[in-house]
Amino acid sequence: MEPEEPFYGDELTYFASYAQPAYALKLPSMEQLTTWNPSIALASEESKAARNSFQREDTNLFDPQFRQDSAARALDLAGLTTLERYEACMQMLHPDRACDWYSWFRISGVTATMLNRYDHDDLARKRIWNAHCEWSCNYPNFCEQENFEVVLQAQQKVTPGIKILLELLRHDNPNLQVREHAWPFHIPRKAQEMATP
Repeated sequence: MEPEEPFYGDELTYFASYAQPAYALKLPSMEQLTTWNPSIALASEESKAARNSFQREDTNLFDPQFRQDSAARALDLAGLTTLERYEACMQMLHPDRACDWYSWFRISGVTATMLNRYDHDDLARKRIWNAHCEWSCNYPNFCEQENFEVVLQAQQKVTPGIKILLELLRHDNPNLQVREHAWPFHIPRKAQEMATP
């Protein structure tokens, strides 16, 4: 399929990578979009509220009291599923976070996110719940029912994902090197040819 004639008579417009600012269409402002579509306005407000609450309140999560002095170590998360990453992070969080209400509340939100993500897999949900309870039982007055209720309430709200758990892990373990992605290895063509019979 070929165009009948170039846009504005400019033959360079045939190429997708060509951009001429003079030809740009005016995009509607966010105000116009939210006026036209109320669901965008609602999503925008929820996003702003989530960002603001993270900026103001989540600084409490990074209290120096949660830093653990330990020897330099490494945690390799590359190639692990999100569930396996969650389990590994929960095991390495500072145990006193379970006694800090705000940390417990936010981590319960991460647990809710994980449970929602694996809502089709009962075995995975059991593993998530076990990892949460194993960490949360560091609180002397641990109550599984209370944890269940908070996580259940959080499932109906916008909750943080595993990213915040990784940030807490790095904060709590400053000497820990975390590898999240596989290293991109480059194998020269000559070596590839030698490896194949």
